[in-house]
Amino acid sequence: MLITDLSYKMITDFFDEVDMPSIILQENEGNHGIPTSYESAIVALVCISFLLSPKALFGHKVDENGLIRSSNAVVAVRIVFQVCFNTLFLALRVVIHLKDGVNLSVFTAKNVIMILIALFKVISFLKCCEKEHEIEV
Repeated sequence: MLITDLSYKMITDFFDEVDMPSIILQENEGNHGIPTSYESAIVALVCISFLLSPKALFGHKVDENGLIRSSNAVVAVRIVFQVCFNTLFLALRVVIHLKDGVNLSVFTAKNVIMILIALFKVISFLKCCEKEHEIEV
């Protein structure tokens, strides 16, 4: 289950990261007038995202019973990164689409879906912590 979950996330993030530079390539072919600051932001975000993509592999431990565990801090950091990068990629795509007429890719929907999944994870995590707190008191 963990391997499947990590593989799914890493592959969709990888294709999303590969799709972002296509905006710059479309600009070179179609001359939409995208500012170089946007192009620089895309290149910087993609590079940072590529460097941080293996982060999903770290933070998992196998306990003595063979169960896979992750610390709350590691999970929180992963969720924050997921929300940040998907929000930034989504914002860049939408702004460039609205200002310059560049077509939106299917990864726009992926960004929205991943942001919603991350928010649901935060809500379920907070509910879980709330229940644990009630039991301890």
